[in-house]
Amino acid sequence: MPLSRADRPVMDRPPPSARARSDRGGIVLGWLVRLVVVMVAVGLPAFDGLSILAANVRVQDDADTAASAASEAYREAPDAQQALLAAEDSVADRSTTTVEPGSFSVTPDGTVTLSVERTASTLLVRRVDRISSWSDVSAHATARAAE
Repeated sequence: MPLSRADRPVMDRPPPSARARSDRGGIVLGWLVRLVVVMVAVGLPAFDGLSILAANVRVQDDADTAASAASEAYREAPDAQQALLAAEDSVADRSTTTVEPGSFSVTPDGTVTLSVERTASTLLVRRVDRISSWSDVSAHATARAAE
């Protein structure tokens, strides 16, 4: 004779409502973990890529500004050393931008040629040895002050 419902042994299972509550928490936590992992996997490279792209744009502007400042300084006082100092001063407020050593030249007519280097602020690229050079960008500029 089969056991009636009251005579069956009680199993150590939580009631269905409690199981549903704990499952929902696990599902939500699982989705949150996946979302964070995807955001990190996509977000870090995207941030670094945009940072390098922005540094490329800014470094060209910095090079043009430095060349113009140096050319203007040379027009006022024809001294190549003073012109170089003017170029360096024009980018001095940007901590990651420098005039590349040996790239600076001035012709007798006051045309200045130089190169400027900038390091992009990245989170991942600068920490990986094989690709750390990607964060260093440079630009070349030539300028002649109007008389």
